Amino acid sequence: MEQATAGGRVAAQRKTARLTSALTTLHAWQKRVRSHSFWVKVTRPHTIWQATLFLFGWIYTLVVKLPWVIAVVVIATIVIQGLTQHATVIDPISVPKALADRGYTADVAGQRLRDAVAKYIDNVHIASRRTPEVALHGDLPSIVVPTIGISLDAIVSSIRTLLRSTRSRTIGGEITAAQDKLWLRLRIDGREFYASQTGAELDKPDALFAAAVQDVVAKISPSFVAITMRREDPDRALAFVNDMIDKLPDADEDLPWLYNTRGMILRVRKDYPAATASVQAALKLNRRLAASHVDMGMIYFDQGQNDAAAEEFRQATALEPKLALAHNDYAEVLNTLRKYKEAEAEIDKALKLDKNFPYAHDTRGEILRDTGRRDEAIAEFKEALRLRPNYANAQRHLNEMLAAQPATGTIPDVAKKN
Repeated sequence: MEQATAGGRVAAQRKTARLTSALTTLHAWQKRVRSHSFWVKVTRPHTIWQATLFLFGWIYTLVVKLPWVIAVVVIATIVIQGLTQHATVIDPISVPKALADRGYTADVAGQRLRDAVAKYIDNVHIASRRTPEVALHGDLPSIVVPTIGISLDAIVSSIRTLLRSTRSRTIGGEITAAQDKLWLRLRIDGREFYASQTGAELDKPDALFAAAVQDVVAKISPSFVAITMRREDPDRALAFVNDMIDKLPDADEDLPWLYNTRGMILRVRKDYPAATASVQAALKLNRRLAASHVDMGMIYFDQGQNDAAAEEFRQATALEPKLALAHNDYAEVLNTLRKYKEAEAEIDKALKLDKNFPYAHDTRGEILRDTGRRDEAIAEFKEALRLRPNYANAQRHLNEMLAAQPATGTIPDVAKKN
């Protein structure tokens, strides 16, 4: 104890000594600045001339070296972006001379492939999912290092090859003519992955890309293909998802989305244990993926585990405050729990984010129905059907409201207490 006290006194004495020394130095400079001799020395012509030379020398150095500094920063930024971005670059697709003579050049073919990919991805639209970057080769900066005559793109490509990086890929290929048909072959990073099975008419080259686009997107971002297949053929989608899950590394950003898709297919089949395991696998890979929390909430909600569902939806809204679907689902389960005020607050958020969201209008109709506001509920169900005419839930809710006896317009006691 005495040693600790002595050590504290020594530390305090040292701190006091440093402070005293600093104050003494400051006091000396104050006296010096206030002295007549200091100002005489500072205002001497020789001193002013030396200061002027120093200032102009500093400005000259800045003007001469600044462009080089900027150039180095720009080049370093391009190289770092090239090594870290997850992009797919589509090179020009070589074409037969007959097509090129009609204006359908290699650059045009590359553009048409990129357009087909963009259209496919736009038609899927996964909420809160980042859209894959797909660029034409000509969209990228082409800067050549002067002394060695090599482009930055070539340098970045070489580094990626050395590091075996797959974050950025290049798609190229060629269109050939044979047997009065056009045929397409595509390669990714030099390896062939697609060859057309049926040819296209000589005057319809775009048909080649329409046939190839799903295989291309499967290489770029397979989760978008899985969503499309799930809508068209759930069995085929499940087989595709399982195959991709086995192939992709844990670090691939598509993997959690593929687990989600598998979970939703299994949920529709009411295989809740398997669905739960699949979505939990997605959350294990990315705990901050709001879509996984929404999917997990839906699985709980289907099984009547409303408190657990509410917690999952709450987490989803916290992670993605601008995700209208999460607010809608949270409002639905809160309404089921008879927490009407909280439910209305959540559905208001959903409709503020997307006023044309049919599911949210249907959910608001359910809340209004359950709180005794019959006419307003009917209007919401009709709005949901206007936005989505084949919306079965909204139609059922509307039919039930119209078939029932008109309500008094009062709010139930349970709603008032809430």
